Amino acid sequence: MTQTPTASRWQSVRGAMAPLLLKVVVAALVIGAVSYLTAQQDQAAHAVYQQAERIKLKLQMTGLR
Repeated sequence: MTQTPTASRWQSVRGAMAPLLLKVVVAALVIGAVSYLTAQQDQAAHAVYQQAERIKLKLQMTGLR
Protein backbone atom coordinates (compact mmCIF):
# COMPACT_ATOMS: atom_id res chain seq x y z
CA MET A 1 0.00 0.00 0.00
CA THR A 2 1.46 3.34 -1.02
CA GLN A 3 0.96 6.44 1.04
CA THR A 4 -0.63 9.53 -0.34
CA PRO A 5 1.48 12.69 -0.24
CA THR A 6 -0.79 14.10 2.46
CA ALA A 7 -0.38 11.04 4.69
CA SER A 8 3.36 11.10 4.20
CA ARG A 9 3.50 14.80 5.03
CA TRP A 10 1.37 14.24 8.15
CA GLN A 11 3.71 11.50 9.39
CA SER A 12 6.63 13.85 8.84
CA VAL A 13 4.95 16.63 10.82
CA ARG A 14 3.94 14.22 13.57
CA GLY A 15 7.50 12.90 13.75
CA ALA A 16 8.85 16.43 14.08
CA MET A 17 6.32 17.34 16.79
CA ALA A 18 7.15 14.41 19.09
CA PRO A 19 10.45 15.85 20.43
CA LEU A 20 8.82 19.25 20.93
CA LEU A 21 5.89 17.70 22.77
CA LEU A 22 8.28 15.76 24.98
CA LYS A 23 10.15 18.97 25.83
CA VAL A 24 6.89 20.74 26.69
CA VAL A 25 5.78 17.89 28.95
CA VAL A 26 9.16 17.74 30.70
CA ALA A 27 9.18 21.52 31.18
CA ALA A 28 5.68 21.39 32.68
CA LEU A 29 6.73 18.64 35.08
CA VAL A 30 9.83 20.57 36.14
CA ILE A 31 7.82 23.75 36.71
CA GLY A 32 5.28 21.81 38.77
CA ALA A 33 7.97 20.14 40.86
CA VAL A 34 9.78 23.42 41.53
CA SER A 35 6.50 25.11 42.49
CA TYR A 36 5.64 22.26 44.86
CA LEU A 37 9.07 22.25 46.50
CA THR A 38 9.04 26.04 46.87
CA ALA A 39 5.65 25.87 48.59
CA GLN A 40 6.91 23.15 50.93
CA GLN A 41 9.98 25.21 51.78
CA ASP A 42 7.84 28.30 52.43
CA GLN A 43 5.59 26.31 54.78
CA ALA A 44 8.59 24.94 56.68
CA ALA A 45 10.15 28.39 57.01
CA HIS A 46 6.84 29.82 58.24
CA ALA A 47 6.52 27.05 60.84
CA VAL A 48 10.04 27.78 62.12
CA TYR A 49 9.25 31.50 62.29
CA GLN A 50 6.04 30.84 64.24
CA GLN A 51 7.88 28.60 66.70
CA ALA A 52 10.52 31.29 67.22
CA GLU A 53 7.79 33.86 67.87
CA ARG A 54 6.17 31.55 70.46
CA ILE A 55 9.49 31.06 72.23
CA LYS A 56 10.14 34.81 72.19
CA LEU A 57 6.69 35.49 73.65
CA LYS A 58 7.19 32.90 76.41
CA LEU A 59 10.54 34.44 77.31
CA GLN A 60 8.98 37.90 77.44
CA MET A 61 6.18 36.63 79.67
CA THR A 62 8.65 35.06 82.11
CA GLY A 63 10.65 38.29 82.21
CA LEU A 64 13.83 36.80 80.80
CA ARG A 65 13.73 39.05 77.73
